[in-house]
Amino acid sequence: MNVFLIRHAESANNRIAENTDYANFIATRSHDPEITDVGEKQAEALAAHLAMTTYPAFGNRGQAPLSGYGITRIVCSPMVRTLQTAAPTAKALGLPLEVWLDIHEQGGLFTGNPQDEAGVISFPGLTRAQMTERFGALLLPNTVTEAGWWRGGYEELAECELRAATVAEQLHALAGEAPNMRLAFVSHGTFLNQLLRALLGLSAQAPMHFFHANTGITHVEFMGEGFRALHYSNRTAHLPPALMTR
Repeated sequence: MNVFLIRHAESANNRIAENTDYANFIATRSHDPEITDVGEKQAEALAAHLAMTTYPAFGNRGQAPLSGYGITRIVCSPMVRTLQTAAPTAKALGLPLEVWLDIHEQGGLFTGNPQDEAGVISFPGLTRAQMTERFGALLLPNTVTEAGWWRGGYEELAECELRAATVAEQLHALAGEAPNMRLAFVSHGTFLNQLLRALLGLSAQAPMHFFHANTGITHVEFMGEGFRALHYSNRTAHLPPALMTR
C-alpha cells in the first residue's frame, strides 16, 4: 500500500505565526482557521498535480510503473483547513472525501494559552450538517454529530504521540487488507511529524523532526512484513516559489 501524507494549505493561523511572536499568535489565533487566498491557490495546485496522468509515480512492487499518482482513496481530518485543502483533490480525482477524526492537529480545537489551562476555551468544531452543507456528500463517522466532533480540552503532545502511534498501526493493518490501495492522507504539520516518527520506528526521544510546508507531500510505502519505505518527504514540486509557505 502506498500512502501520500499531505499537509493542509496555508491557514489564517499559519499566516499570523509567520508575522508575529508566539504571545501575539496565541492571543489572536483561531480555533479552526480557514485557509487563506494563497492557501486556496495551493489547494488547487495540489489537486491539479495529483490528478495528472503524465507525472511518473512508483507502481506497487512487481507491477508496471503508474502514470500519475493513481490515488484510489482520499481522507482528511475534520478541521476546516484540511477539508478545504482536500475537497479540490477529491473533486479532481472523482473520489469521495472521507473524514478520519484521529488525524486532527495536536491540541484540538481551542483558544487561549495551553500553558495556562484555566485560560483555554474549547470548541466542538463543525457539526455533521455544517460539514455536509459546506463540503457535500462526505463519508463521515457516526461520532461526527450535531454537537460537533471535538470532545473538549487541550491535547498535550504526549497524547498526540499516542494517537499517532494508533493511526500508524491502523495504516499497517489497512495495508494488509488493501495492498494495492494508494491513499491520499491530508492532515497537519505536528501530527504528520508524530505519525512519520511512529511509522519509521523512531523513539519519542530521537532528535528528528519531519517538516512539511503547506501542501507538502510525503510518500510512504508499506511493503509487507512490517517493512515501510520512505520514498520522499515534503515534496513541493507542484508549487511555484510564490506559493511556498510554512
